[in-house]
Amino acid sequence: MSLAIIFVTMIYVGDLRTGSENVSFANLMKKVFVQSTASDVAYVFNSAIDYSKNSDLLMGKTYLTYIVKAIPLLDYPLRTDKILLEEYSTPGGDFFLDEPLMNFGVVGIIIYPLIELGIYYLILKKKTDYRFFLWIFLIATTFRTSWYGLLYIEKGIIYFIPIMYLIKIMFNKRRIKLNGEKNG
Repeated sequence: MSLAIIFVTMIYVGDLRTGSENVSFANLMKKVFVQSTASDVAYVFNSAIDYSKNSDLLMGKTYLTYIVKAIPLLDYPLRTDKILLEEYSTPGGDFFLDEPLMNFGVVGIIIYPLIELGIYYLILKKKTDYRFFLWIFLIATTFRTSWYGLLYIEKGIIYFIPIMYLIKIMFNKRRIKLNGEKNG
């Protein structure tokens, strides 16, 4: 019961934050039972399925996006979310199975989880602080990655995690220096 109250309260607060004028009990109940994000994700994925059946597969061309987008302020036009937006008028986003499906068909969907699990294995295989930061980031962004694709976490992996790791190293050096001065 308390979980339901928390859920409804979160929807209510979300409506207040966005300035919604229709904050009523009926509207809150509608939002509890009709999840627009889930509907959007399903529509985007169905569009990717239709694309893979009725268009030429992209054969990995969209994966160049990750190289180009690693450079700030550059964009790559051949992105699955842009293709789906133009051809199917999707609401945006890129469900995590869209890209492998549009590039390699059903085979891509079978291979993608194996590659992803292999990457997770490499991250977790060795216990270091940096890999811990990376793992926490990937866990924290699971829903965002699932709904919007890998492109939305790339900058965090390339820029923010290394910066956070360097800040941690600097704080540790400072702490060790301060502790050494207190003890010496």
